[in-house]
Parts: sequence; C-alpha cells; structure tokens
Amino acid sequence: MDEIQKTQVLIVDDTPTNIQVLSDFLIESGFEVLVAKNGESALRKLEKAAPDIILLDIMMPGINGFETCIRLKDWDKTKDIPIIFMTALSDVVDKVKGLSLGAVDYITKPFQQEEVLARINVQLRLRNLTRQLQLAKQEADAANQSKSEFLTNMSHDLRTPLNGILGVSQMLLSSPNIPTEELDNINIIYQSGSHLLTLINDILDISKIESGKMELDRSKFSLANFLKRVVEICQVRAKQKKIFFRYQPDSSLPMGIHADEKRVRQILINLLGNAIKFTETGGVTFIVKNLGSATALNNSTLSYRKLRFQIEDTGIGMKPESLQKIFLPFEQAKNPRYNNEGTGLGLAISQKLIQMMGSTLHVKSQPGKGSIFWTDLDIEIAVEAIEPLEPTSKPPSIVDESFSRQLPLRILLVEDTRINQKVALRMLKRLGYQADLATNGLEALEVLRRESYDIVFMDVQMPQMDGFEATRQIHREWKALERPWIIAMTANAMRGDREKCLEAGMNDYISKPVEVEEIARSLRQYSVTGKH
Repeated sequence: MDEIQKTQVLIVDDTPTNIQVLSDFLIESGFEVLVAKNGESALRKLEKAAPDIILLDIMMPGINGFETCIRLKDWDKTKDIPIIFMTALSDVVDKVKGLSLGAVDYITKPFQQEEVLARINVQLRLRNLTRQLQLAKQEADAANQSKSEFLTNMSHDLRTPLNGILGVSQMLLSSPNIPTEELDNINIIYQSGSHLLTLINDILDISKIESGKMELDRSKFSLANFLKRVVEICQVRAKQKKIFFRYQPDSSLPMGIHADEKRVRQILINLLGNAIKFTETGGVTFIVKNLGSATALNNSTLSYRKLRFQIEDTGIGMKPESLQKIFLPFEQAKNPRYNNEGTGLGLAISQKLIQMMGSTLHVKSQPGKGSIFWTDLDIEIAVEAIEPLEPTSKPPSIVDESFSRQLPLRILLVEDTRINQKVALRMLKRLGYQADLATNGLEALEVLRRESYDIVFMDVQMPQMDGFEATRQIHREWKALERPWIIAMTANAMRGDREKCLEAGMNDYISKPVEVEEIARSLRQYSVTGKH
C-alpha cells in the first residue's frame, strides 16, 4: 500500500459501530482517517481539512447524505473530492440519484472490507490520473501559448526586413532606367522574397488551423471574375514552364456566390500551383462543374449548389504509398528534383480548409502519368446583383504620380524603423505624394497639433507611444469630422491584429510587406467616404 500510505479518508456516518469498523481496518491498511458523525459536522471539518476521498452515509439525522453531497459539490474547495456513498438502501432510484448529484460510487451495507478497499483504490487511481491529465493539459496549453507567441514574434520580425526587400525591389522593377540584366537580378530578389513571404504565411496558417483559431470569412462575389483572376495567375506560371493550361468551366455556373473568397482562392492556387510545379511536359487542366442543387445547411432556406473544382495534370504522378502522406503537414511526395522546394504545407492547408467548408479533397494518381485532385463544395448562391464579368482587355489600374493629382491628400507617416520609413515614403512618392514623417506616437500627436492631415499611416509597435495609444488619443482630441483617416501599416499579421487596429479607432489596415497597389487601394477606400 505504499502508493496510498498518507491518503486521508473522511468517514461521515451517524452509527458508531460503522465508524469503528471502517476506521480500524482503514488505519490498518495505511490510511489516515477523519470522522464526522453527521452532515453538519462534516461541513465544519472540511473548512480546515482536505481529505483525498469521502465515505458518506445517506440516512443521517439533520442534513442527509444527498444534501451534504450537493453542498460539497457546490463548494470550490471540495467539489473535486471523490464521494462514495454508503447505504443500506437497495433501490436503484436512490443509487441513480446519488450518482447524478456527483458521487462516484456506492458501497452497500453491510460492507466487505475487501470491497471497500478495492472501491477506494479505484477512485484514488482515477483521481490521480485525472490530475495527471489536467497537468498535461496545462503544460500543453502553456506550450501552445508559447508557440503562438513565438509565431507572432516570428511573423513580425520576418515581415519587417521583408518589407524592405520586397518594397525596394518592387519599386526598382517599375523604374524605367534600370538595364534589362539588372532587372532580371532584381526580379530574382523580388521573387525570392515573395516565396519567403508565402512560406511564412503557410506556417502561420497551419498553426491557426491546428489551434482552432482559423475562421472562415464569407462574402458575396462574382464567381466568374474570381475564377478568371485565378486562371490568369496560373496561365502565367504555365507559360513560364512552356506547358499548356486549359480552363474548362461549366456554362451553368452561378453568377454570384457567398463564400470565403480568400480561402477558396488559396485552395485553388495551392492545387493548381502544385500541378504546374510537378508537370514538365503536357500541361494542366482546370475544370469547374455545376453538379446541381446541394442540401441546404441546417434546414436553411438559402439556395446552394454543389460545385466541383477539379485539377488534372500530366506530371510525375505519385505512388499509392505517397498518397497517404501528402496531406500531412511538412510532407511532400518524394522526388529528388523538388525535395527542397516549399514547406510541404500547401496540400495540408488546402485539405484542412476544405474540411472546414464541409467537404474533403480527393486524389487519384499514377506514377509517370499524372494526378487528378478534386473537391465538391456546397456553395451558397448570391441572389443579389453581382458585378458583370470584367472584359479581358481591361487594363490594370494605373498606379503612378498621376494618382495624387486625381486624389490630392496631405499624408503623415508614423514609423520608427528607418528601412520601413524609406520604403513607405518612396512608395507614396511613386503615387505622387510628399509625406511628412513622425517616428513614434508622441511625435505624431505633436505634428498633428501643428498641422492638418487627411491621412495618417500608423505603425503599431513603436517606442514611447505605440500606434494603438496614439490612435485613441487622436480620437480623444479631435472631433470626428476633424480627425485624419488612420491606416494601420504594421507587421502584426496574426489573426485578430486587424480587429485590434479597428477597435482602437483605426479606419483601415495594411500588413507588411506593403505593396504600392495596397496603399493605393486604401487611399481609394478613403476617397469613397467623401472626406477629401
């Protein structure tokens, strides 16, 4: 009995003979015994004592065993102590009542010593296991919290230098005075930085999914326009590899849908990108089918269609044993030509996102012949008006110095990192703006008290006063029609960071690395408010 040498048992019984018999053999068995002769006495004793287990008689004068059990389970100090009822009652109803009140077991009088010991030992072992599980959960929660903090810091610390790499290389690529050979070198820098950013985002995504922090954000959009943009991206990649890319949409696809546009795009780009990556001859075919009406979710009256997204390639294919691994994080089908490309997270993320949407990702493959990936998604149809299909010949929005002539603005940049200052100021200059600079929140407030600005691009993490506090102070000092439009420009890109910025009073949010087009988008968003 070494494992229970100092285990403390409280006996609550109004019969002296029962107390004596139980006490004697429990003490002989190595237990420490406490005694209470009724419910009131037990409650008083438990104000100071904390036994490991309680043997509780049911039929007692005053507070009976059931009422005593109720009070013990309502008391934080005693609610987790196992209670074994002792009773001469044989009615099943009484036993069920006791168990429903929180008791863990019953001992029927007259009791056998071996049975009492066995039942006590079982409950003590269960309690020890429960404590171990609770401790393990606490350790796991602490580890998850540490992982989340690490990923948050990693995301911020990597995005800050990437902002400089991608920002400067992006502007150099658009410069008319760079020789072709140098442009090729700059493009390598830009593409490598973009690839690193994709890897960072993949790691953050898989972490959010596995921790249950990923949420779908549904919105209304044009399916045709959405698919057209996905196809255009993939056609460029396929052309670079000199393989064909065929797009075969059903003629009966719905015009507008309600879905998480960002995540559906992520799934399709992952699947199509993989197909292109592992195909050297032949090409890739992207098929989108309308499979007809889908079952409404939760008895909803909304209209749903089951859409199949299917990707076929003539690439290297996979062996059956590889198919069991490709959906696991950080796993890739082994091929010496591609082992060092990517994290192996794309398919894992796609599968998990599809599962969040209520479906699954299927695959068929033959080595040397190619692979087919497909998923059937139940998509809600948008009955509201949807923007018409964009004409193929429509040019992209022009982002140059003429932008500021169309939308003249006074802009203040609040940023403490020198590299990020240069990148943001140059991007704004490319749009035709000569922005002023403040290096922290306090300095920004001083500038705003002297000068009037339409726009403030606000970093979040800064010395002396961060962007959150500076924004709150702006709201305190300036009336709604007088205060500037505040746009967060931050390397904080984890889930919830955008919401924190908006809750602090910022009007928009841009995550680093920043692109000129994203700055232009945010300024256009300001323009539609009618404040300029």
